[in-house]
Amino acid sequence: MGKSLMKDIFREIANTRKRFLSLFFIVLMGVGVFGGIKAASQDMKLTATKYAADYNLFDVQILSTMGLTNDDLNSIKSVKGVLSAYPFYTVDAVVDKNNKGFVVKVISVDPVKIKNDKNYVNKPKLLEGRFPENNSECVVETKFLKDLGFSIGDTVSINLDSQSQDNIKSKKFKIVGVVETPYYISRDRGSSNVGNGQIQAFMMVPQSDFSMDAYTEIDVLVDGAKKFSTFSDEYYNFISSVKDDLTKLGEVRSEIRYEEIKNKAQKEIDDAKKALEDKEANYNKELADAKAKLDEIKIALQNSQIQLNQKQASFNEQMALNQEKIDDGKRQIAETQASISQNEIDLNNAEAEIQAKEKELNYDENIKKLSSMYDELNSSLNQLNSEINNNPSLKDQLKPKVDELMGKS
Repeated sequence: MGKSLMKDIFREIANTRKRFLSLFFIVLMGVGVFGGIKAASQDMKLTATKYAADYNLFDVQILSTMGLTNDDLNSIKSVKGVLSAYPFYTVDAVVDKNNKGFVVKVISVDPVKIKNDKNYVNKPKLLEGRFPENNSECVVETKFLKDLGFSIGDTVSINLDSQSQDNIKSKKFKIVGVVETPYYISRDRGSSNVGNGQIQAFMMVPQSDFSMDAYTEIDVLVDGAKKFSTFSDEYYNFISSVKDDLTKLGEVRSEIRYEEIKNKAQKEIDDAKKALEDKEANYNKELADAKAKLDEIKIALQNSQIQLNQKQASFNEQMALNQEKIDDGKRQIAETQASISQNEIDLNNAEAEIQAKEKELNYDENIKKLSSMYDELNSSLNQLNSEINNNPSLKDQLKPKVDELMGKS
């Protein structure tokens, strides 16, 4: 029976040799590929585990919708089994390039601790350039340069939404280096509520450039977790106790954080209410003072109106008196002007009369005659005086005549 079966098998193989060989090599290749994939997957896991261990990929990530504080950070560090805990700020922004908007994740980084602290969580690997030295510098991933079209040395401007506008002090950064981080192992960078909703790449800026009240996340390294493969059940079992303790702590800290936010909000409300009351009191006082001052002004205005009316009446009375004086003055001026006109007429008549009399007297001609007679008389007198001087006896003869004439005169 057995020999017959074997003969039939070999006979069948001999008759269908080509089909048999095809199936044989297909199975051989499938087993080879499966074996290769099986071995490669282990190598990939080992490589990923080593990469995560070398650059301290977080074992536990702590997030909170209310944000995380330094008190939360200190409480987390005090949990048994926690090797290191680092806080991070993150914010989503839009970078414009060639009239296109790209969504990027902006992550805080502490360049000093990266160099000095071997337990720095999610330690970025510097591929090119250097880490930032001030708040106006940043490092980016290779994908950022390729997809967005930037180079080292370029300046990147980020745009934030209205709610995140004050979360970062600087809005322009110079690219000084290229990094990669274990935080992003795959090409997917996550989603966002800004821009087109898909994060294109990440960039890192100094932690001191953030001005947020609370951390976005705190990433934790579990002490001793590096000795396990990241993909093994032993690893998850080892860190589970720490995760459980952190979960319990989170419940306590959430209540505390809630009360802090509530108390802070209540304090802001109370402060605002007190400020409102103070302003209302000041307003009422200023309003009362303004009303009192307005009443004083009204009284002063009424008094001024009375004085104005009195002065107006006095002015009107004075104006009436002055008007009478003006009218009298106008009458006197009119009379004087009439008198002047009459005097001018009389003067013109007198001048005309004088001219007429002068013509009647022929004044100029008579003057000439009198002047001629005076000259003749004076010549005769001079001649007589000459004869008297030449003939003294003649003087004695004429003296009785002269005395007689003088006596008559």
